[in-house]
Amino acid sequence: MAYTDYGTLAGWRTYSGIPIADISDSDGNTFLNQSIHQIIREASVLIVEELVTKEAQTGYYFPSYRYFFDADFASNGAIASPDATITVADIIVYEYDSTNLLLVDISNQIASINSLNNYFSLNSGYPTAGRSVYVTYRFGARRLNEMLGTSSIAQEAVYEFTTILALKKLRTIRLKKGISGWTAAGESVTKDENQYNMMLQNHLDRYSSLINRLKPMYIRAMKTFGGKRPDRLMLGGAPLTYGGHLEYQ
Repeated sequence: MAYTDYGTLAGWRTYSGIPIADISDSDGNTFLNQSIHQIIREASVLIVEELVTKEAQTGYYFPSYRYFFDADFASNGAIASPDATITVADIIVYEYDSTNLLLVDISNQIASINSLNNYFSLNSGYPTAGRSVYVTYRFGARRLNEMLGTSSIAQEAVYEFTTILALKKLRTIRLKKGISGWTAAGESVTKDENQYNMMLQNHLDRYSSLINRLKPMYIRAMKTFGGKRPDRLMLGGAPLTYGGHLEYQ
């Protein structure tokens, strides 16, 4: 079931005008959850294994980009169960073992995370002496609590994408059954398949417009004057980062 800060099934039905007779509650909830994951992927930027250093005075780690976004990473790095809050589950922290040239996941040693000031801290004794720290996270243009809620742009984007998924299923049903006339989302389609495609495109255009308003500005460092940058850059056995990303071979 979707979290209410992202949207609700009842709210989507009011927004789209698609009744339960056309899309069941089961399908509606499935599409709503798929849409929430889609908005998280498109309204934020994923930063993979960024090198961070401890602030000497406070002991906090401040990543380069703000603000932390709802990710709730699964063990494989995918989005698991977004909960509309920023917690330690929304970042993955590693320490670099230079002896074995490996990143070691120490996420279970995260002591705290602060979404207001965009930092995290580690438990005493971490990282292991002599090891550097890397963090994987998603960031958005604004703090998460400023982006979510009733009638927010993020919620409308969720409802638009849910509508798109519902309309695609209805189109498939319509084509299989040979239905020549049909009404949904306050719009009617009769005979001409182009009319249906135009209606679907309107929703796609609206969704894209909303995502463009949500997505943060992100500029990656690039090499100039031609040539190819090495696939993996090392210094004393430790990986380097460019624009918050590691370079892999």
